[in-house]
Amino acid sequence: MSEPLWKPSADISALRLRAKVVNRIRQFFAERDVLEVDTPALSMLR
Repeated sequence: MSEPLWKPSADISALRLRAKVVNRIRQFFAERDVLEVDTPALSMLR
């Protein structure tokens, strides 16, 4: 089998830590009844 064209550059331990931090931040706000909202990305209209 050939080598994959893409290899992740992030260390798995760093990704796990980031996931824990993001989860804790979301938990903090959820406990205070703050609603998380995903806003659309800005884009140019043509």
